[in-house]
Amino acid sequence: MVVNRLARFCKCEMPYNPDDLMIQCEECSDWFHPSCVGMTTREAKRLEHFFCQSCTAENGKMAENSHEATAQSEEKVNFGVM
Repeated sequence: MVVNRLARFCKCEMPYNPDDLMIQCEECSDWFHPSCVGMTTREAKRLEHFFCQSCTAENGKMAENSHEATAQSEEKVNFGVM
């Protein structure tokens, strides 16, 4: 008997697909699709550090180059630009 078990990742619990970009939380080591954590693939590729929402909430962690900080920096840079 063969049991078909696929590894599931991310909060969406989709099976692993090597063609899909995923990012890893530096605290809990869980993997996430960028779209499942509210960022674009472009934003994810620019990250230096990533802490998932659960770890950020539990530990108050906020890396300087985490997703939230990157988004805030881009807002500051783009503010007033036409």
